[in-house]
Amino acid sequence: MKKVYLIGDCHTTRVWEHWNPETSPVDFKAWGMAGLTAWSFDPDVYSEENKKSEGLENVNLYIDKPQEWWIRDFNEFKDPDIVLIWLGYVDIRQRLVEYNNAKKDAYQMMDRIRSYYKNSVIQIIEPLPQFTEMLLKYDGISPTFTYEERQNQNFIFCEALKEYTQKHKMLTPVTQQEIKDAVGIQEFTIEYAADVIHLDQPWYNKKKDALKKEYWGNIYNLFIEKAEQAI
Repeated sequence: MKKVYLIGDCHTTRVWEHWNPETSPVDFKAWGMAGLTAWSFDPDVYSEENKKSEGLENVNLYIDKPQEWWIRDFNEFKDPDIVLIWLGYVDIRQRLVEYNNAKKDAYQMMDRIRSYYKNSVIQIIEPLPQFTEMLLKYDGISPTFTYEERQNQNFIFCEALKEYTQKHKMLTPVTQQEIKDAVGIQEFTIEYAADVIHLDQPWYNKKKDALKKEYWGNIYNLFIEKAEQAI
């Protein structure tokens, strides 16, 4: 069975909640960290530190395991057959409008990925589409940018991913449009955002910047389908 590993921010762990080892056609697992940016992602440093993931946000629908089981060392994720990289959402949401360096951000991430995962097929995934509203834990935790400002940086970042993968003859990125089609949502408005529960405190908003749980299974299926195509 081929090894397919997903690496990214907190959205990554939400995908892992829908993994069923009994039906999965690949050996799948995920390493994710809340707030992880493409800019800060450095697999060489994470390998040196053997950095731990943050486990699941909620629970897996098919496996009854304690939270500790889902917290994984970064070095477990070395040299899979296919590595899925899903980063950039946090950059677009919180930093790129201010720094205006989306292309440099994407290229730096890609250089590091190509250097570290020399023995794996690399499948880049464009970031989760931005929500129309900027959903923060509380006012002031990060700068607030308009949807239009974030969408502008989103376009530059995704174009840079396409440009880089074409230049280096890599797999075409999984697109945001494919993600939208998979979940059946063309614009990520607040009605599709997950509700904040008491365990999420201190959250001062009633919604957080994540899709409702029912949509993540479709994203999981999309990623597995893309991985199978790449094998």
